[in-house]
Amino acid sequence: MEEWERGIEHLHRTGGYKIFITGSSSKLGSQEIATQMRGRTLSYLVLPFSFRESLEAKGLKVDEKTKYSSQRFAMINHLDSVMKWGLFPEVVLAEMDDTKIRILQEYYNTIFLKDLVERYKVRNIALLKEMMKYLVTNISNPFSISKYHRSIGTRHKVSKKTVMNYLNRLEDIHFIYLVNRYSPSLRKQSNSPAKDYCIDVGMRSAVGFQFSKDLGRIAENLVFISLMHRRAKDPTIEIYHWKPRGTETDFIIKRGATVEEAIQVSWDVEDPKTRKREEKGLISALKQFGLDHGTIVTADHEGRSDSDGVMIEYIPLWQWLLYS
Repeated sequence: MEEWERGIEHLHRTGGYKIFITGSSSKLGSQEIATQMRGRTLSYLVLPFSFRESLEAKGLKVDEKTKYSSQRFAMINHLDSVMKWGLFPEVVLAEMDDTKIRILQEYYNTIFLKDLVERYKVRNIALLKEMMKYLVTNISNPFSISKYHRSIGTRHKVSKKTVMNYLNRLEDIHFIYLVNRYSPSLRKQSNSPAKDYCIDVGMRSAVGFQFSKDLGRIAENLVFISLMHRRAKDPTIEIYHWKPRGTETDFIIKRGATVEEAIQVSWDVEDPKTRKREEKGLISALKQFGLDHGTIVTADHEGRSDSDGVMIEYIPLWQWLLYS
């Protein structure tokens, strides 16, 4: 409907109404809504289910005693499904796997055609499709625009600016999120490769090029989306990754001028070399930001260790998602 906002403005002036505007970003994004409504709006990002919400939707009771209850194993089994099919409500509630994948592919096609191609008048459809598949396949990995532009040079004669524009569009519609490397310098943040996360890990099963299960990368993406749920409730939270020379920490959580939390995601910490490497990266971040404890999210390892004057807590993914 053309000029629908005039009707909303009339209701607003009349008074006595609480007005909620929702819809696809193919028609109107949050920034455009704010413009049309002349700054009279508060925008909220509606994410897929959190892990807790998905459990409740499936009829599983969640409380502080859950991890000790008989439902523990049902929740672990549910996590296996979430890691494959994601957390879109319609997908969570679907019973059959072939239905889940059809829904995800339909979502993907809608995002591609309406939210991107039609809305932004995209010309190079082949490049955009290839780029989306690459980003979905390589979730939780660093993404460098320069390296990617060089890698497609023989197939697509496009400028680096075009690649950057397409990437910005994918972020605008909340399909892809790029998490910057933490640095006090904004210039260094923008010049360093960001890490790539998708709005839902189910997209990887539906359209990504799968050469392995790569559960660690999927787990990391789930942790990121959980942090986005936290940020939706508290917009002062900022999410970064940290990678000084020789080490890496998956998530640095900052509020205002203070770094409050450091989180590492490692699917398999039973191997001593892996555990040592993950602890080294986390301890480095804890020391750097003056924190006395940090978290390593794992497949099923649980416990605590004191190392180099800091405490490290190991938490299985399903518990972290449930209680974080």
